[in-house]
Amino acid sequence: MKFFAILFLGLQTVIYAASSTKLQYQIVTEISASPDTDEVTLRQIIPVSEKGQQEVKVSYSRQPSRVFEDAGVNYAEWVISEIDKETKLVTTIDAVLYRQGLQSIRKSKVKLSKEDREKYTSSEKWIESDDELITETLAKIRTSKSDKASAEKILKFVMKTMKYGGFNRNDQGAVVSLNKKQGDCNDYTDLFIALCRAKGIPSRTVSGISTNWNANDTPKHSRAEVFLADYGWVPVDPLWCDLKTATFKKVPSILKFTTKRSDDKLSGFYYWSFTYTGQEAKVKTTIELLKNSGSKKLPKIAEY
Repeated sequence: MKFFAILFLGLQTVIYAASSTKLQYQIVTEISASPDTDEVTLRQIIPVSEKGQQEVKVSYSRQPSRVFEDAGVNYAEWVISEIDKETKLVTTIDAVLYRQGLQSIRKSKVKLSKEDREKYTSSEKWIESDDELITETLAKIRTSKSDKASAEKILKFVMKTMKYGGFNRNDQGAVVSLNKKQGDCNDYTDLFIALCRAKGIPSRTVSGISTNWNANDTPKHSRAEVFLADYGWVPVDPLWCDLKTATFKKVPSILKFTTKRSDDKLSGFYYWSFTYTGQEAKVKTTIELLKNSGSKKLPKIAEY
C-alpha cells in the first residue's frame, strides 16, 4: 500500500512507504502562582499532520484561549487570569509516524518557490552560512554539481569533524560548533545546514520529539531537511548518523513540531514559553509517553 503526499512548497508529489509507529504523548504543564499573580500566558507549539510523514490528533484538558499559525507552525495559547495555587494543563497528542528518509521517497519532479529557495539558502542566527570560516571550510570539501552528492559529502565531513558532547542547554551555532568540534543535535544540525546553505542547497532545521531517546537524554531532538529537486524535502540527521543509528538514506522517525530555528513567537525559546504579570509565577513542563507501538522501549516521562 502506498501513501501519496502533496507537500506545499511549490507543487510537489512525493510517495512514502507505509510502515508506521503509533504513539501517544501527554505534555503536562504545571503552573505555580500566588494570589498576587495577575495573569499567566502560556504558548506551546502544537504538531500537525503532514501527509506521508505523520498523522496527529491533539486534545486539551483545558481549551486554549486561541490556536494560531505562523510561518507554517501551529501554536496553542492559554491566557489565565484566575489562577489557583497550582494549575495543570494537559495536552494529549496521538500520532502515527510513517517511515522517513530518502529511501522511503520515490523520485518525482518537484519545485521550490523563489522566496523559499532564498529563505533556506540564507544566513540566520545560529546558522551563519556566510561566515568566512564556513565558506573556507566548504571550499575544502570536495562537493559536486549534484545537490544530493554534495549534501552527502557535507554530512560525512560533519560526522568526521564533530564529536557528541551530550545534551547542551545553551545554543552555540555553526561557527562555534566548527571551532569546538563538539556539540549536541542542535550543533551538528546547525553546522550541516550552514555548510549546505553556503553551497546553495536549500536546507532547514526540524525540531520535534524523538522515538530513539533514553533516560540520560532529552526526548527533544533536532535534525535537518535538505531540498533535493528529484525528491522534495529530505530528512538528514547528522548526529544520529555519527552515532550509527541513521544513514543518509535511512532516518528514524521523529514527531515533527517545527521548522523554525529561532522562534520569535516563543521569544527564542524552544517548544513553549510563558510570561506573567504581577507576582512571579513558575512553570514546570514534562512529557509522558503513554503508548508506543514501536520496537524500541522508551522512558515513560522526561522534562519537556
